[in-house]
Amino acid sequence: MRTLLAAGAVAAALGSIVGLALTIRGLLDPPAKSAGTVEMKILSTTPLTFGDWLRSMPEPVLTDRFSAAQLKQPGRMIAFDVTTENFEVGVQLPLQLTLYGGPRPKPVPKGTLRVERAKSCGCREWVAIPPGRRQHTIQVDIYPPGRTGLALRTALSEPFQGS
Repeated sequence: MRTLLAAGAVAAALGSIVGLALTIRGLLDPPAKSAGTVEMKILSTTPLTFGDWLRSMPEPVLTDRFSAAQLKQPGRMIAFDVTTENFEVGVQLPLQLTLYGGPRPKPVPKGTLRVERAKSCGCREWVAIPPGRRQHTIQVDIYPPGRTGLALRTALSEPFQGS
């Protein structure tokens, strides 16, 4: 019995020492850098074929690697403004678009947004729209680096009619 009580006392003493060490370490460590924030506003959605989208890019895109049917694919260009705060320049923020209006939501992965010095982006993306007169919306989600956790910001376009 005495051995059991002694072991319990040693365990309690070790726990107190570890707890005290962690408390002191927390006081001495610099505070963690605050998480970055993202603001986003959808500006417009514009009907545009895939070929017209490629030709509208600031840097020329060769269209000869696509078939005529691919270039005629109907879609929408979605324009949105993004402003970031407290992110390092060059950080990549994963971007996801989701098309709503069909039998089920259709995720459209779009790569990443790169944080620049200006901290804002006039962004444009293109989404294929299936044929039919259904009403659609496009949701834009921006995630933290590494796509961990929930989206930092989500925005939904105004509803629009398919063709």
